[in-house]
Amino acid sequence: MSATLVQTASNRLCHTIIPSTFLKSAIEKLVNYRVGALPVVDQSKALKGIISERDIIRQLHLSNNINDLQVGCVMTRNVITCNLDARANEVMEIMTKYRIRHVPITEGKKLLGIISIGDVVSRLLKRYKDEAELLKSYINS
Repeated sequence: MSATLVQTASNRLCHTIIPSTFLKSAIEKLVNYRVGALPVVDQSKALKGIISERDIIRQLHLSNNINDLQVGCVMTRNVITCNLDARANEVMEIMTKYRIRHVPITEGKKLLGIISIGDVVSRLLKRYKDEAELLKSYINS
């Protein structure tokens, strides 16, 4: 049996950040890693929050001076997560319901990885492509 989308995402590199990091460093990480969000973890890799482009834009709207702010002051604390058993369609429903683009994968409080809306869309496109190929094969046989 092949791994699910969530299981696959949990096995790849997940860039994280700690709450005491200055916001400028978080922005640099987002840009350098070309990601839209970073899970915020403590020293034991327990999930404490998430910082996204939206969190940063919201803070910029509230204050022009973000140089002295730390990630812990800006991050979203009530993080919507999923576990390893979540299916792609469940993650898609979570993203739609809560209007979010990144869902950390956790086991208890421990961060295992993160799944993005791009991951979900890629999985859907692959599924549709595979179905189209099966239909073509069936029609041509």
